[in-house]
Amino acid sequence: MRASIVGGLVAMAAMLVGCGAPVEQEDALTSQEAPIPDCSSSPDTLVVYYQDASLSLVIGERGCSCGSWVSWGRTSTYRENAYYC
Repeated sequence: MRASIVGGLVAMAAMLVGCGAPVEQEDALTSQEAPIPDCSSSPDTLVVYYQDASLSLVIGERGCSCGSWVSWGRTSTYRENAYYC
């Protein structure tokens, strides 16, 4: 009985300690974040994305518009440049 208790304690200790070298984890957010472009002095380069070739339903926009960065929705192959300012 004593051997099974000791064996169980050793197994628990092994699970707590683990084996191998510690794994370094990279901060997931900082590796995926990109700086927001400065649109204050750049020309408008806004791209509007549409659902299909009819260009009737806007599904997203990306780029500089009126001095501010715009990024919302989805992108697609159906797109056109827009100039609102």
